[in-house]
Amino acid sequence: MDKQHLKNNYADMELQKAKSCIDALLRAAKMCSVYPLTHTNTSQAIKYLHESLETFIRAYGELSIEVKKDQLNYTDAVLFQGAARDGEPAYILFRDGIRWLSFLEGIQSEEIEAFIRLLNQYRNLPAEAEDDLVTALWEANLPHIHYKAVESFLNCDNSIDALGSGSSAPCGPVVTADLDDTGNHAGAPELFPSSSPSSSADGGSSLSVTQERQFYALTDEEMHKINEMVAREETLNPTSELLDVLEDLLHNQQEEHFFNLILEFLCDELKNALTNLDWDIAIQILGGLRHIYQLAAHEMQWARGTIEETFAATASPEFLGVIRDMLNACDPHQVDQLKQVILMMPPPAMPGFVQLAPYISSPALFDMVTEVLKIKASRELKPLTALTDSHDEKVIEYLIDIIKDIEGEKPVEMLLNMTHCKSEQLLLKILRVLTNRNIWSPDGVFSLIASESTSVRHLLLKYLGTRKCPVTEKLLINYLREQQSQQVETGYLFACFRTLGRCGSNHSLGFLRDVLCNGWLLSKFTKSVTRQGAVIALQTIGTKEAQEIITDAARSFFPGVRNDVQMIISPLKR
Repeated sequence: MDKQHLKNNYADMELQKAKSCIDALLRAAKMCSVYPLTHTNTSQAIKYLHESLETFIRAYGELSIEVKKDQLNYTDAVLFQGAARDGEPAYILFRDGIRWLSFLEGIQSEEIEAFIRLLNQYRNLPAEAEDDLVTALWEANLPHIHYKAVESFLNCDNSIDALGSGSSAPCGPVVTADLDDTGNHAGAPELFPSSSPSSSADGGSSLSVTQERQFYALTDEEMHKINEMVAREETLNPTSELLDVLEDLLHNQQEEHFFNLILEFLCDELKNALTNLDWDIAIQILGGLRHIYQLAAHEMQWARGTIEETFAATASPEFLGVIRDMLNACDPHQVDQLKQVILMMPPPAMPGFVQLAPYISSPALFDMVTEVLKIKASRELKPLTALTDSHDEKVIEYLIDIIKDIEGEKPVEMLLNMTHCKSEQLLLKILRVLTNRNIWSPDGVFSLIASESTSVRHLLLKYLGTRKCPVTEKLLINYLREQQSQQVETGYLFACFRTLGRCGSNHSLGFLRDVLCNGWLLSKFTKSVTRQGAVIALQTIGTKEAQEIITDAARSFFPGVRNDVQMIISPLKR
C-alpha cells in the first residue's frame, strides 16, 4: 500500500488517532527490544503510548484491534503492515493465538509497561516452548487490556470462545478450531460475547489452556535453539533500530519531543563511537541522520531544524575534544575508515577539523584530512567563515590552503577577511593567492599599504599596478596626499607614484600637476622627492597630456622644479 493510499485511508480523524496509537505501540515495543524498561527512550515511548491511548479512548471509546499474521487492523483499515516473522509485533501476537486486542477506559501506565515487557519477552520463541504470550497475559491479569485468542494446536471439535482480561471479565484466551487456511477466523467473530465462556455449549466444563508444566533436562536440539535465540539477541543493532524509529516518526509527522529525545541520544552515541574508534557505528549514525535530514525536506521542516541543531553540537568544545582525541589516537591503518567518517560529518564539524588538522603529527593522516576538507569546503564554505577571525596563525595558514583553489566570491571574501593578520608570511601568502588566481579586489587589500612589512607593501604595490583601475587610482591619490606631510622612505615613495602611473589615467593629471608645479613657494627653490615622484608617475602614464606637464615643469622659473624634472628625465634619456 503506497503512502498516498494510506493518507487517503487515514483521512478520517478516528482512523488517524487509531493509527497514532498503533504507531506508538510498535515504537514502544521496538524501544523495549533495544533498551531496558528503565531507559529514558523506553519509558518515554511507553508514556507516549499511554497518552495516545487515553486520548483515543476519551474521544471514541475502547480501541479494539484485529490481529493478523502481518497486519493490525481497525474497522477493516490496515493500520500496520509488516512481515510475518519473529520480532514483528503483529506476528508475535498472531503466532501465540491472539486475534483481537482491546484497550479499555481507565488503562494505567503500569499495565502498558507490563504488556510491552511481555511482548518483548515472547518476541522470539522456539516452536517447542511451553510458555506463550497468551498464558503470560492471563497470569499478568491486566484489567484494562482484553484479548481474544485461539489455541489452534488443541485438538478441539467444538469452537470454544473466551475473553482474556483481568478481574472484570473471564480470564483466559479464546480457544477455537473454526479457522480458515491462513489461521484467520472464517467468520467475523463477536468481539466481546455477552455470556461467560466458563462452560461449553453442552454444559461441559471449560477447557483450560494452561497445562501442567513439566521440568526436564534440555535436549541438544533445545539447547541449539536457545543458542540461536541468544545469538539473535546479540546481533540486535540499537543504532539501526533508533534510526528506524526516527524515520517512522518523520513519516507520521508527529511526536516532536520524542524525536528530539532520540536525536540527543544518537548524538551521545556518535560521540561514544568516535571516542572508542568504532567507525562502523559512527558511519551508520551519520549516514542515517543524513538520510533522515533529506527525507525531512518532504515530510516536516521542524525535523530538519532539529537535526541541524544536532549537527551543530559537533562543533561544541566538548565534541571538538572528542575529535582531537580521536585524531591523536587514530592508527595510520585506519585512515580509510576515518576518511569515510569525516566525509559524512555534518558541516558544523568542519571548523573543528580545520582547527585541529595543523597539529596532526601523522603525514598520512594530515594529507587525508586536508583532502577531505577541501572536498567539503568546495561544497559548503559557510561553516568556515568564522575561522577567518582566528588569532591562531597556523589555523589561518591552513584555512588559506583549504580555500585558495575554490572558485566563487565566498573564498575571496574569506581571504580578504584574513588580511587582519600581523604575520608577514600570511599576508604575503594571501597576496600571492590573489595574484596567481587573478583575483582583483584593490579596495579589499589596500589597507595593507600601512603594513609594517616592507615586503608586504611592495608586493601590494606590484599587485595594484597590474591593471588600469579607477578604484586603485583614487585610493593611491588619497594616500599620496596624506604622505606629503610625512617622512617617507624615498624608494617606497617612488614605488607608490610609479604604481599610480601604472594603474592611473589622465584623471590623475590634475593631482600630479599640483604636486609638481604648485606648492609652498620656498620649496620650489630646493630639491623635493615628492616632485620627483610626480614626474615618475607622469612618465609612467605616458599620455600626450602627461608629457606636456613634464615639459612645462622643465621650463619652470623655479630651479627646484626644473632640477627635479631633470633628475628623473636625464637618467631615462641616458
